[in-house]
Amino acid sequence: MYLKTKNIKMKKVMMNQAYVENQPQRWLRSKHVRELLGISDSTLQNFRVKGIIPAYRLGDSWFYREDEIFAALEKGRTRKEGNNG
Repeated sequence: MYLKTKNIKMKKVMMNQAYVENQPQRWLRSKHVRELLGISDSTLQNFRVKGIIPAYRLGDSWFYREDEIFAALEKGRTRKEGNNG
């Protein structure tokens, strides 16, 4: 049963990745990232400085790729102890 559940989860992840890969790139401004994540300007700045969320600067404006924000969230995901996947 565990293997079947794991395979279903993997298929969902692969489907989500395929969906994201086939979508046009979305660029977000700082305001939208803060709203999306529910964080303050200083927290977003800390994430940017620490390299937690990649950012791109054009003039005085910062831009973020939507897919990289979701990838950062996935990377920071925690698992319950004893759960290997």
